[in-house]
Amino acid sequence: MVSESSDLKYFGGVQSTTGQAANYTSDVAGKVYTTVKQYVPEGLQPHLKVAEDKMSEYGSPALTTLQDKGGKFLQIADTKVRSLFAMCRW
Repeated sequence: MVSESSDLKYFGGVQSTTGQAANYTSDVAGKVYTTVKQYVPEGLQPHLKVAEDKMSEYGSPALTTLQDKGGKFLQIADTKVRSLFAMCRW
């Protein structure tokens, strides 16, 4: 991330809440996947492993990029809101 939520005056709550929601969703999805994976037939297990490897290979860099760009977007938006409020205080 580009900035911590403490650096964001107006959008810090958005950043922390989004992070908490993403962590919760990831935990629930992981538990569901682990449970459902037990019911995959033996013959499909090698194909599932290949799919998991591909998802890790492509998903991890994509997730990192999205997180980085999300932090940058919030920083830009927060700066613009600060500027707008500063102009309105004349």
